[in-house]
Amino acid sequence: MRGLQYEELSKVTLCGSILDLGGSKKSGYQELVKGEHTWTIVNIDEKYGYDLKFNLEDKFPLENHSYDNVVSMNLIEHIFDTHNIFSETARVLKPGGMFVSAIPYMHQIHGSPDDYVRYTDSAYQKFADKYGFEVVYMEKLGSGIFSLIFQIITTYRIFPWAPLYNFMKAVFTILDQILLLVPPYKRLAATIPLGYFWIMKKK
Repeated sequence: MRGLQYEELSKVTLCGSILDLGGSKKSGYQELVKGEHTWTIVNIDEKYGYDLKFNLEDKFPLENHSYDNVVSMNLIEHIFDTHNIFSETARVLKPGGMFVSAIPYMHQIHGSPDDYVRYTDSAYQKFADKYGFEVVYMEKLGSGIFSLIFQIITTYRIFPWAPLYNFMKAVFTILDQILLLVPPYKRLAATIPLGYFWIMKKK
């Protein structure tokens, strides 16, 4: 799933200031985004590296309309008060600013420090409508049952040897691509995304 997220992120162009919610200076995904920009990374854990430290469950200690863009990668599932993320992001974003996010859906429970929610694309549309965003892009990540199985087993490092990992990834991907030619399987695959990647624009 992370590879699919990064593929989507590499297509994005953002200019100006970017607030990275729950990000890390060690992740490297910031380099994937095209455009002339500067990043401000927010986290509460020193091991990840950050520019600002504050709790994303509370009001952000930032001025209104202070950032051109906001990014959150695999964050929302760790925030109990999801509404706060959307309302505060809308507040600190400049009009016309972009809110870019990647979120797991069919994914194991994981910490950092807690794991609370999984939303569908319909829910994210509702959040957008409620907090003054326009959804300009929404993509389901993953392509079927075999993608899901591969995600699960690689999470627990069943294939730690890189050549075997790459071989099994190719096999599972091809199996899904073949089965997607069958309409019932294609309909099933649409209901089990590994995650979502979306871009919202503040109205």
